[in-house]
Amino acid sequence: MPTIRQLQHARSIAQLGSFHLAATALHLSQPALTRSIQALETTLGLPIFDRLPHGAVPNKFGEAFLAKAHLLLLARDDLKREMLLLRGQEKTATRISVGPYMYDFLAPAAMAEMAATHPDLLSRIRLANWRDVSAQVLARESDFGIADVGALAADGRLICEPLGQHAMHFYCRAGHALLGRSDLTLADLSTVPIAGTRAAVRLGTSLTRLRGRAGHTDETTGDFVPACEVDSVPMAKVIVKSSDAIGAATLVQLEAELEQGTLALMPIKADWLKLSYGFMRRRDLIVSPGMEAFMAAFRKQEAIFTLADDALNKRYA
Repeated sequence: MPTIRQLQHARSIAQLGSFHLAATALHLSQPALTRSIQALETTLGLPIFDRLPHGAVPNKFGEAFLAKAHLLLLARDDLKREMLLLRGQEKTATRISVGPYMYDFLAPAAMAEMAATHPDLLSRIRLANWRDVSAQVLARESDFGIADVGALAADGRLICEPLGQHAMHFYCRAGHALLGRSDLTLADLSTVPIAGTRAAVRLGTSLTRLRGRAGHTDETTGDFVPACEVDSVPMAKVIVKSSDAIGAATLVQLEAELEQGTLALMPIKADWLKLSYGFMRRRDLIVSPGMEAFMAAFRKQEAIFTLADDALNKRYA
C-alpha cells in the first residue's frame, strides 16, 4: 500500500509540475524524491507521471490516483486536527467560506470582534458564491460555511442552521432611464444587464422571467446567472454606477450611496427578493473553539444588522 509520505510527494509534484521544485518544497534531495515516486509506481504497477523535458505532469492513471490521494490526505489532516482539538492543542486557523453578501458586511465585523475578544484564535475567510461554499465545506477545504442553506436542508452530510432573511432591492445609478417609469415591472429589467452574484434556485421561478440582456438561467442547476456575474457587492456597485446595469442588495449595503445620491432604488416591488443565509458544517466534524467563537460573533453581528436593516426598510418604504 502507498504510504502517506508517498501521497504527499506525489501531490507536491502534481501541484508544482516539477520533481526539482517539489523536492525543494519538501526539503528533500531530488534523487530521494525520485526514488520515492519510483517505489510508489512499482507498488501501483503503473506510472502516474509523464516525465517531460521541463517538468512532470500526471497521466490519466495519475489523475485518478491523485484524486483519491487528495481525499486520503484531507482525511488524515482532519484526524490529526481533531485529535489535537480533543487534547486542547489545536492552534490552526478556522477556515470559513462565506457568500458574497455576508462577506462584505457581517464576516469582517465578526472577524474584528474575534480579534478583539479572542486574540489567540486564528481564522481564515474565503469568498465564494453560494454553490461553491457548500462544495468547499463538503470537500473539507473549509470547516464551515455561511451562505444560502435552503437547498441543503435535506443533505444528510451537513448540519445547517438558518440565521437571517432580509429584503433586497433592485438599484441603479442616479439618472438611469428606467427611474422615470412609474409602471415598471420585472419584465422591463430584461432590457438592461444585471450585475451581481448568481441567484439560488429558490429565486429562480421569478428571475427566470428575465431574459434578453439581464442574464440567463443555468440549464444544469436552475440558477439565474446575471449578465455581469461577480462575487462581490462592492464590485457590482462599481459596475452599476458606471453603466446602465442594475443590481440587487440590502439597504444596509446601499445606505451610503443612497444618501450620497450616486445610487437610487428601482421603482419596482419585489417582495419575493430576499437574502437568506445560515451556517453549514459537515456532520462528522468536531466543532472547535475557534468555530464556536466565530459563530457566536457572527450571530451578534447578525442581530445588529437586522436592527439597522429593519430601520432602513421603514425609512424607504
